[in-house]
Amino acid sequence: MNHTINYYPSKSKLFFIDSLSTSNYGMYNGKPFTGIKETISDKEYIRETFVNRRLHGIKFWASENSFSIFVYIFDESRYNFDIGKDRDQNFMNRIYTIYDLQTFDSIVDYKVNNIGKKEHQQGYNFTREDLDYNKKIKDNFDVIKNYEDTKEIFTRLDLFVCTYNTDNPFNLTRELNQDRAGKTLYGYLVQESMKETLGYTVEDVFMEKYILQNELAQKIISEDQIQHPIKYIAGVSVAYNDIDLKMISAIAVMDIETQEIVDQVFFELEDVTLHVPDLFAYNEVPSVLKAFEKLSIKPQLIFCDGHGIEHPKNVGLATHLGIELDIPTIGCPKKRLVGYYEKTSLGHLRGDRQELWFDDKIVGKALRTQERINPLYISIGHKISLETAIDWVLKTTTNTRIPVVVQEAIALTEQLMPKRIRYDFLDDEENKYAIII
Repeated sequence: MNHTINYYPSKSKLFFIDSLSTSNYGMYNGKPFTGIKETISDKEYIRETFVNRRLHGIKFWASENSFSIFVYIFDESRYNFDIGKDRDQNFMNRIYTIYDLQTFDSIVDYKVNNIGKKEHQQGYNFTREDLDYNKKIKDNFDVIKNYEDTKEIFTRLDLFVCTYNTDNPFNLTRELNQDRAGKTLYGYLVQESMKETLGYTVEDVFMEKYILQNELAQKIISEDQIQHPIKYIAGVSVAYNDIDLKMISAIAVMDIETQEIVDQVFFELEDVTLHVPDLFAYNEVPSVLKAFEKLSIKPQLIFCDGHGIEHPKNVGLATHLGIELDIPTIGCPKKRLVGYYEKTSLGHLRGDRQELWFDDKIVGKALRTQERINPLYISIGHKISLETAIDWVLKTTTNTRIPVVVQEAIALTEQLMPKRIRYDFLDDEENKYAIII
């Protein structure tokens, strides 16, 4: 199979131990590679992030029928998100998504025509106390000993922790508490990956973000708590370049009565690493907050070119930002993240809409804002109901697909960062390899 490989070197503050000296893996021009490696063929596209020849960041893989993102931290896979289209004649046009946090917290969402099937395996629900891996390992060293003694038998971590076959002599669910074993072993393997790459251990900020995500989800207000009368609304857009490791956040503020842009600001953030799906907001929100501080006119309602609760954990940019600012927010992007709907059932007229589903919940609506133009994907962010969010999007798109105030913010990011990476998880826009660069 013919293929092309492109290398885009970048810089990193991290330095990893080179223990792969006998291999050519991760090498470029005879040296350990740091940056983006892109492999293109007729059948697939692969985009990998390396630091000193180790995987650290996103590994992106796309083919005609599927799309996968793997997040590697210190050369260890910590998260994967898959979207597939099964073209088998028995399952024509089947779409499935797999969300797996590697803590056995996973969602497999199948949609076959109008019939939905979902499997949700609840994970261990890590708490802040569980992040003290040293204490967890010390208090539960029997788990580690059992694992080290039997790991050659178990090809998968979940088999070691969650085996239910009573004939299996190593069935730890009978000998050890499953939750205790899972959390302990997770922390142990994370620390082992740090030692192998860094030579020492650091705090696991990756898992800490998921704990914060769970905490934020409990604070979401899905009913209208809007300050009336609304005079100023804002649009927010964020752009990211994964090679330069730069991020631009822009905010435009509009007077709802005069329809004039009365304020416009931006903030540039450098050395932004581990900007990964599901956790985009953790880099984006601090950047947006810095821009927000520069506004001379504060809005009472914010529209985001990003998701709200249409997100695996219901905490996208619009939701996270709304909670931080305590301001009603609406997610109104042009592309979905996880929401499913029947495209053929959506009418062609302005105002036509279809519910977006994920994990057996309504997470938003596909909304046609202009006749026979691709829809927007509306979800609540915070302190607003879905129907009110729909009404506001329609009020602000009389002659445009996107709210004018969001268009202004997008235009500013495009001016400041012409080249940026955007993922199109479900082929909602014209794209190549499921990304738009």
